Amino acid sequence: VVTGASDLQVGVVQHTGGTNSLVAPAGGALIADSADIPGGLLGLMCPSNIPVIGDICRQITNGTLNRVTATVESAGTPTDFNLTAGATSGQPIIAIPIRIHLQNPFLGNSCYIGSAAHPIVLRPQNVTAPTLGIQRFDGNGTPDTAGDMNRLSLVNASQTDTTFAVPGASGCGLAGLLDWAVNLKTGLPSAAGRNSVVLNSASTYLAGLHAPGTVVPDNGKLLSQYWHSAVQ
Repeated sequence: VVTGASDLQVGVVQHTGGTNSLVAPAGGALIADSADIPGGLLGLMCPSNIPVIGDICRQITNGTLNRVTATVESAGTPTDFNLTAGATSGQPIIAIPIRIHLQNPFLGNSCYIGSAAHPIVLRPQNVTAPTLGIQRFDGNGTPDTAGDMNRLSLVNASQTDTTFAVPGASGCGLAGLLDWAVNLKTGLPSAAGRNSVVLNSASTYLAGLHAPGTVVPDNGKLLSQYWHSAVQ
């Protein structure tokens, strides 16, 4: 399935000793465009000699009833961010817990592959090293070689992950009646090593204060102010 554009946003908090933790936006770290599942519901479940599934197959008379969209959503805060891996190749850059929302009139609004309790965890890595760029700018976004902000850009990369497992579907149809049908046709659950994702034209940008230690204790306040005026 060819997915749409996706955007991952997190805050990185550096700790003494070189470790870091990540902070996700309230609405989730990942926002992605929906993608159409080839074949729709007919491709997912039909034909079938199981009465309840066969009845649904006979009711699919138009594209609206057949269309199934899949949307990748956050299923928790990302972890394990590695800036060095983002600038090189062959190492996981970040761990991203996700779930996939399947939408169709017969599947209902709560049909998911993966969940907050049992997410799909993607650990993308660069296939080849990206192009590196460094910019410095003022708090209002004006380029300035002596500015208060830095931006590191890592662009023109392809990323992949073939290590993740995929749990079974849940919440599909009334009381989850169609979970097993979705799982049967799509081969779920699927163990680690049997799945793959490719992220084309991946671009990563990391922005922050150039010298945060010089503005303590207002470094967080200034970062927020400059982020909203210069970056977003």
